[in-house]
Amino acid sequence: MNPVIDFVSKFFTDELTSEFIPNSFVYHVWKGFLEYYGIKENRSEMGLHREIKSNLPEGFAVGQKVIPAGQQIHKGFYPKEDLPPFASVAYANGRATPEKQKKPKNERGYYNHWPEYKKRRKRK
Repeated sequence: MNPVIDFVSKFFTDELTSEFIPNSFVYHVWKGFLEYYGIKENRSEMGLHREIKSNLPEGFAVGQKVIPAGQQIHKGFYPKEDLPPFASVAYANGRATPEKQKKPKNERGYYNHWPEYKKRRKRK
């Protein structure tokens, strides 16, 4: 089986709580997935996202979002909640210190529309 398709089916589910999942977080989880399942795979971050993009399930869309100046992560991004058991190492995006947060940062990633679907279902 294709490990990227297997990864996508295990990670991109309606269980994710974040509204936007940055590429760097997805790649971090991917590395944990490979290690956990003992898969030998040499794929660049760009190559991984190219393949994910063509296998993205319903409820997710490719996009970009800006981390505002003074913030470490995006609003609506919950890395601790979305870290699966196979990727147990904590995620860091290099913006932990105030001097790294002085400028806004544009990031590519994936919009998760499942929280919107869940809200709509509850209203009905």
